[in-house]
Amino acid sequence: MSESAVVTQDNFDTLMRMATTISKSMLWKDFNSPEKVLGLMLLCQSEGLHPMAAVRRYDLIQGKPSLKAEAQLADFQKDGGRIQWMERSETVCRAKFFHAVHCPEGTEVSWTMEDAKRAGLAGKDNYRNYPRQMLTARVI
Repeated sequence: MSESAVVTQDNFDTLMRMATTISKSMLWKDFNSPEKVLGLMLLCQSEGLHPMAAVRRYDLIQGKPSLKAEAQLADFQKDGGRIQWMERSETVCRAKFFHAVHCPEGTEVSWTMEDAKRAGLAGKDNYRNYPRQMLTARVI
């Protein structure tokens, strides 16, 4: 275990103060309690990331931490992956993902508004207001 992943009383107290400040700031609406923020900070710390990566890399979806699509894509690309967008509209999003080790020929992924409807997602605010972005996130 890396030294940064060891939680001591001193750094726990510091993290708790940071978490309280972040939750009170109201900059991130889903991070509305120190406990939620602290949980994500500890998750990031266990991965060797700075505690502020918690609010930058994660969303809370139905109360559970979920790595943001942008962070997933950045990690994939940092690891040598490449993406080719084939279509990105308000009804369909398709991309081909390439990685020299895992999928050198590429793997095609698509997500449509029909898929979102079947999954019970299309009626949610984000899908109604930002359909292309939500389809893109699902593909990633």
